[in-house]
Amino acid sequence: MIGKKLSLRGLMLLTTILISLGIPSAYATVVFPAGASAAPSDLTSTIGGMVAGKADQTYLGVFLMANVGGVLTATAEGNLTVGVRTDTVSGFDFLYQWTALTNDIVTMSVSDFTGYGGFDAGGVIDPAGTGADVGFADGSKLTLTQLGLFKPIVPDAVNTPARVSRPGASHIDFTYDPAMQAVNTTVILVARIANALSVDLSGSASVIEGGVLTEPAYAPTPEPAKAGLLVGLLFAAGLFVARRFRLVHSS
Repeated sequence: MIGKKLSLRGLMLLTTILISLGIPSAYATVVFPAGASAAPSDLTSTIGGMVAGKADQTYLGVFLMANVGGVLTATAEGNLTVGVRTDTVSGFDFLYQWTALTNDIVTMSVSDFTGYGGFDAGGVIDPAGTGADVGFADGSKLTLTQLGLFKPIVPDAVNTPARVSRPGASHIDFTYDPAMQAVNTTVILVARIANALSVDLSGSASVIEGGVLTEPAYAPTPEPAKAGLLVGLLFAAGLFVARRFRLVHSS
């Protein structure tokens, strides 16, 4: 009997090891707040369809600005596109792309993901919701519907970031080293958030190199249905307390 129990435990341990070794490469780059940076993963296979009512946003001919000798000066110009897609595993994929018209790009910093993450690696959800799967998508493999306003850029050594990181709870950074020079367009940059239930244009995307450009971008938001339920419960509780007070007061 003891031998059978040990054999069962050994089999379970072996199964766990095999599952962990068999985690798909599409979920290989998971970044945590204040954790180490890593090389991005190809997340093409997880990109789903467009989210109803959440159209892609393109900011054309926008400038990176810097304070040069007390004067606000444009240091670079480009086009920025932001969007959101459903994910074929769970949650949402937040998409970003920059075309450098002048100068170059070192970092794309996107937010706000505070309290969100919940990476999915081989079916394992992070219950703390802090790890985010970060990478890029091969635009040439996406359908026209999936692409929307994004360009079908094929990943290469120039347009793909060298590393990704999550410096804090809110931001995810895509870093180019060396910088991507003008005139080039980044591959489609992807932040996959598994535990997001709804999204809105309440976040931001910042392009950084000798100056900063910040534009509105999509980010996770509390689920409207849950927020409505909470308000309803609070309202009901208020009515109950008020009625109780009246009954006690009248007696």
